[in-house]
Amino acid sequence: MQSELEQKAENGKDETSKPPLGGDLPDPIKIPDQSWSGCPFRRSPYRSQTEDEIEGLNYNDYLGLDKLLTSQHPQSEICGKEAPDELLFIITHQVFELWFKMVIRDLDNVLHIFAGDVVPNVEMMAAVRKLQRIIKIMAVVVQQFDILETMTALDFLEFRPLLGTSSGFQSLQFRLIEIKLGLQDDDRVGYGNKPYSAALKKDQQVISKKASESLNLFMALEGWLERCPFLHIEYNEDKEEQVYDFWESYEKAVEFWMEEERTKISASTASEQLKEKRIKEHVDGTLTIFKNILDHETYEKNRKMGRVKFTHKAFKAAMMILLYRNQPIFQMPFQFLESVMEVDARLVSWRHRHALMVQRMIGVKMGTGGSSGFHYLACTATRHRVFRDLFGMSSYMIPKHCIPTLPNVIHQRTDFRSEDSEFWM
Repeated sequence: MQSELEQKAENGKDETSKPPLGGDLPDPIKIPDQSWSGCPFRRSPYRSQTEDEIEGLNYNDYLGLDKLLTSQHPQSEICGKEAPDELLFIITHQVFELWFKMVIRDLDNVLHIFAGDVVPNVEMMAAVRKLQRIIKIMAVVVQQFDILETMTALDFLEFRPLLGTSSGFQSLQFRLIEIKLGLQDDDRVGYGNKPYSAALKKDQQVISKKASESLNLFMALEGWLERCPFLHIEYNEDKEEQVYDFWESYEKAVEFWMEEERTKISASTASEQLKEKRIKEHVDGTLTIFKNILDHETYEKNRKMGRVKFTHKAFKAAMMILLYRNQPIFQMPFQFLESVMEVDARLVSWRHRHALMVQRMIGVKMGTGGSSGFHYLACTATRHRVFRDLFGMSSYMIPKHCIPTLPNVIHQRTDFRSEDSEFWM
């Protein structure tokens, strides 16, 4: 007697069963001519008209080399007395501008990710990768000064008078990079008692003004930090209401650390006078420094004076990310903060290297654009920094053994492996 399964197989009624190896298979899907399918990157025979039109496009046309390679116009050649290094000078600065174009593109992509009220966690990796590329680009840009500096000061003097009033100060793209990062007009180094935009063309002034009225990276980062969902959490544990406040636990950790240091100094074999001096300088002095961020009123006072820029809430969130960077949910935000700092640092490196090159070429002479030359550029290297708050946070780091242990509930919420894990808002 056949089993039920055998009867179904014989009658072909078991629709879920697979055909036996070598048995009948469904009719193959009819696919048009596959002669093109040997290479997965080969062009499909079902090309659009646009694809057909670009069939004849070659390397030269695609890169626009005819236009690109004829875009250098050394003034010394026009004047009939060629200065050999002027072409190097032009090409180097044109390459600067090409890389700046790419930096602007990547910054715009990052700002687009942060433009909404919520930054999806899956988008954080993309933002970090864009910033990492900007970092690599700026490293290459700084290295280009090595090539430019094969030109000596005497070589530069052969054509410098022919530059007229043209100056790197007139670079719209570099100004856009500064604006999109978040550099404010009030933070800029003065330039002939005029706004920086006065050096730009009229149409460029419109572009820079529009950019200054749009979202920048500082604004985006500050808003994102303020939405951190882990600074203050109320939860139930063992049927009792509990409250976790990061800043309160951090303040207690600072006090514990300083008490620990006070005990160490007191237990030393130094004289009482020296102990008192060390406690005053190290313990009391450190507590005074920490008061700048722990006390809200003091922090806001410093913020009004321009010593810090982040709102207090954003500062707290950034500190939490730095201290608990190993927690899964903080790992990508930590990389983002690190990348933002590195972008800022690379801009400082570029300005500093630019200033040194100018000093090497013209000494302390006035710049072609009317600035004080080297002194102006050297000043911008230290003043035109957007994310000083992030760099300054190292002043408020505490030893690892003093970092408060997160409550189990909070630990779970910051762990992607937990069903209770929360995501960035």
